[in-house]
Order: sequence, then C-alpha cells, then structure tokens
Amino acid sequence: TYLFCDAYELSWGDAEAACTLYGYHLVTLDDEAENAWVTDELDVFGHDGWWGGLTDVVEEDVWLWVSGSSAGYRNWSDGQPNNWLWNQHCLELYGDGDGLWNDDTCSDRKRFVCELE
Repeated sequence: TYLFCDAYELSWGDAEAACTLYGYHLVTLDDEAENAWVTDELDVFGHDGWWGGLTDVVEEDVWLWVSGSSAGYRNWSDGQPNNWLWNQHCLELYGDGDGLWNDDTCSDRKRFVCELE
C-alpha cells in the first residue's frame, strides 16, 4: 500500500509526479494510527524530512491532500504551519518518533512516501 522512496530526493511536485507513475499519490494521513505507523517506518530509514501529500499552495492556510480532500486529521508541530518567509506550502514528515509535521518549501528536495490510491 505504501512506497517509501528513499533512494533519491525530489521537489514536492516531482515527488507527486513520481508517485503517480506507479498509480500512487503522495501519502494521505487520515488518522493518528496511520500517522504513527508511517512516521515510525520513516524512523527505520534514518533520514529526516520526507514529503507527504498535503499542501496549501492553491490558497494560503487551506490545507488539502493531493486527492483534493480537506485535511481533517492534522498533527502539526508547535508553531506550525508557519509559512516561514511566506514560502512554505508543503507537508514535511519526520522520522524522529514524535510523528509531528512541518510545512516546508515545496521546491526543496526530499525523500517521499507514496500511498496506493
């Protein structure tokens, strides 16, 4: 159901395009249990900073999953999303055990998690 793409790093948009080549999308985290499982798996890889499928690039502070659905479940770190320098519109996940999220610049290159549609 999930692809953990840790062999290379892409921008958020390129990561979503790479996922769709295989019939997947960047991961949608629907609840606490799924978030915990995915972020625990990220910890196994030992890399920090992975793309997930949430963005507010269309409208500031309106966070939508790549499917177009609104973000019902959220797990932002304290003070996030902060849109630092008015340029952070994409979901960054951490594999550090706490499962909290950050917003980051979509053009940054990161590893990414895909989920089967």
